[in-house]
Amino acid sequence: MAEYMGMTIEIGGILPAQYIHKFLKAIEDELTDILGPTTEEELRKEAGKTITWHARTNYGMCEQLKALCRVHHLSYVHTCEANDECDGTYTYWEPEMDDEEGSTATQDGDMTVRVNHVRPLVMLLLEYAKKGDDALPLLISNDIEGLSEGVRHAIEKGLRKPKDFLPALEKEILKALPTGPVLKPFKIQE
Repeated sequence: MAEYMGMTIEIGGILPAQYIHKFLKAIEDELTDILGPTTEEELRKEAGKTITWHARTNYGMCEQLKALCRVHHLSYVHTCEANDECDGTYTYWEPEMDDEEGSTATQDGDMTVRVNHVRPLVMLLLEYAKKGDDALPLLISNDIEGLSEGVRHAIEKGLRKPKDFLPALEKEILKALPTGPVLKPFKIQE
């Protein structure tokens, strides 16, 4: 059963000219009600900046197009609207990544963050702000509910060498509060 939902995909990177028709065919096969380039002429005219397509697809997905992007090392950000049955999604991929990453999204396509992932980090930072390095032994022994293994590892690093705590914790905070990539312009390589 198909259910067509709104989606957006922004693509950047270098596409070899010999794959333009294959790329446009993937767009034609998967997307409907397309706002964005659908011909070689339009694609070439848009080259030099990231290119965005707004469309409707089956459940907002465009797996063939995203697979083609990964094969040709084209970065993308894909958002899908929510409906009564499905949350909105925000996913992205860049050539240096093994797998696509993402999260649920608001109806406007912004990534969401789970409060239960962030609250333990905030509580940890408040304790650290109050007590400084003296808080580290307390933090590891008090077993703050919801701390990830990565955050526990950051605390253990801080116990061994206090100056390593904040950089290790910053890394964990950035994992809990992801941001999508800034895509390179879409270019066609002749």
